[in-house]
Amino acid sequence: MVEDESTSPVVRKIFEMRAADIPVKDIVKYLNDNKFTNSRNRPFSKNSLQNLFKNKKYIGTNTFGEKEFPNTIPAIIDIDTFNKVQAVREKYKHAPGIRKAKDRYLLTGKLFCGKCRKPLHTEYLETQGL
Repeated sequence: MVEDESTSPVVRKIFEMRAADIPVKDIVKYLNDNKFTNSRNRPFSKNSLQNLFKNKKYIGTNTFGEKEFPNTIPAIIDIDTFNKVQAVREKYKHAPGIRKAKDRYLLTGKLFCGKCRKPLHTEYLETQGL
């Protein structure tokens, strides 16, 4: 397997941006504004990037079922950058709306519905003067 020189710089740029804690929506905007497309020749979306960030093939690791085989394909991303991206993903894992809020709430990402297990969030209600 050989590295694709036309797409690997884009993949590196995406990982570098996310490792620098740039929001996914801003990365998607950058990619689409610069006319980059995903593997299906469509504009990028937040979901396509989330899958890309989890893909260990970019660090040279193939997976088969539950088993991982490191150094079996050429790595595009160095392990440090990949790990930084994983740390950023973990940071926002339980708080999907954290960047939307104008104020940071103490319990953001800590409260979950007892029935459906989805995260609870606050809403600013101007009509009630809150």
